[in-house]
Amino acid sequence: MNASTNDNGRVVRELLAAQVRGELAAARATIAPDVVYHLHAYQRTIRGVDEFIALLDGYYGRSRNFRSDVLRLVEQGEWVALQGHVVDGRIVEWHDYFDSRIVGKQLKAGRAAGT
Repeated sequence: MNASTNDNGRVVRELLAAQVRGELAAARATIAPDVVYHLHAYQRTIRGVDEFIALLDGYYGRSRNFRSDVLRLVEQGEWVALQGHVVDGRIVEWHDYFDSRIVGKQLKAGRAAGT
């Protein structure tokens, strides 16, 4: 096992906080080079840190007032559910489950309002 369970949850929270702040370099520091990102809402799988960061930039980097609330975070060993898999202090696998229609409407509304 790599780091303590509390450290794995911290890594996931660091990614989300960096994402909200739009700090892609800080987000990149939490992601393994060969990360696999399962974006279930769009039935896509993204491979590699560069594609992961490009996705974050495309979805969240251009929107203002984006927030990410962690309602529940469950950790067991290397697995963190929101759902992330953390090894050696970096995210190696990520799953996102959300309603793409709701997120799309929110992003569109934010752009129209200039936020």
